[in-house]
Amino acid sequence: MGTAVALSWIWLVVVGLAGIYFVYRTVDERFLAEQFPDSYPAYRQSTKMLVPYVL
Repeated sequence: MGTAVALSWIWLVVVGLAGIYFVYRTVDERFLAEQFPDSYPAYRQSTKMLVPYVL
């Protein structure tokens, strides 16, 4: 975050939005695992959590 502030306030906003997105995705993962305990683990193994084809 310090680098984002040093570069520009716009980068701080970008980093903040990315952080919010990552937190949302982790909460969403837990919710889906609770709602679909039988099928979601297999789906999670075949897809990536945050960035498709990367993470």
